[in-house]
Amino acid sequence: MAEIDDEAGPGVPGPRGAARQPAVRAAGLRREILVGIVLLIALGLTLAGFGALQERIWLLLALWTAIATTGVALLRRPALRTPLLSAAAVLATLTAAESALPLFERPAAVFVREGECWTPAFSARRDPYLAGFGPQEEAAVKCQKSRNGELIFDVVYSFDEHNLRKTPGDPQGETVLFFGCSFTFGHGVEDAQTVPYLVSQALDWRYNVVNLGSTGTGPHHMLKVLEDGLPQKLIGGKVRRVFYTAILDHVYRSGFRALGSDLQYARNRNGEAQLVRTTPLLPVELPSELQHSRLAR
Repeated sequence: MAEIDDEAGPGVPGPRGAARQPAVRAAGLRREILVGIVLLIALGLTLAGFGALQERIWLLLALWTAIATTGVALLRRPALRTPLLSAAAVLATLTAAESALPLFERPAAVFVREGECWTPAFSARRDPYLAGFGPQEEAAVKCQKSRNGELIFDVVYSFDEHNLRKTPGDPQGETVLFFGCSFTFGHGVEDAQTVPYLVSQALDWRYNVVNLGSTGTGPHHMLKVLEDGLPQKLIGGKVRRVFYTAILDHVYRSGFRALGSDLQYARNRNGEAQLVRTTPLLPVELPSELQHSRLAR
C-alpha cells in the first residue's frame, strides 16, 4: 500500500509511497510468473507420471491442492486469486473423498459359477423378444453358484420343446401365461419351486401353464410379444389368465437408460406406446485414466 503524505492532504500518496509502487507491482508480477511456472511444471510432472500414479489418484489430487493453495498465498490480484481459491477448495474436497472412501469399502465378493447355464451358448436367445434361451432342444441343465466359498444354489433347469422352463400341466387345457424376468423363470430354484409350477400344481395340472420368464427382460418385452401375437404353439385352449411379475428394476430396464436393453418404447403424439429402438444401448465405459478413481466408479 502506498504511504500517505500528511502534508499533501488525506488519501494522497506521498513521494516515498509513489516511489515504492513500481517495486510492489514488479514483486506481484514475479509472484504471478512463479506461480505460472510451478503450474506448468506440475502439469508436466502429472502427465509424465500419471501412469505410475493411476492407482493413487488421491496423491495427484493432494499435489494439485497444495499447488493451488500455494498460489492463493502468493498471489494478490483478485482476478487470479479467486479462481485458484475455488480450485483449491474443490481439489481438497476430492482429495478427502478419494482418501476416505477406502475406509468404507467392503472386500469384493468372489462369485464362482459352474454348470452349462453360465455358458454363452445357453444365454443366446432363440427368439429376441419372446422368452427362450438355453439348450436348443428339450433338456435338463445343471446350474450352480457360490459366494466367497458359500453355496448359494445348486439346481437343475428343465426346458421343454419350446425352449421354455418346463411347467407340467394339460397342453390342451385353458392357458395361463406368466411373463416376467428371472424371478418368473425361477433363477436359482428347482423346477418345482417356480411360481408357474406352484400355480399349475394348485390348479391340479388342469391348465396349460406357460412360463415365459426370461432373465433380463421387462414389461417392454411383454408388450412386444403381445403386439406380435403369441405363437400358437404355446396356447392350448382359451387364454384364461395372464400374469406379469414386476420388480422395481423393470422401471429402469424399460426406460431409455436401460443399458444393454434391445427394446425401447416411447409415447407418440397420441399418448400411445410406440416402438422406437430395437438395438442395444452399450454401456459407457470410463476413460482408462479414471478406472482407478473410486469417485468416478
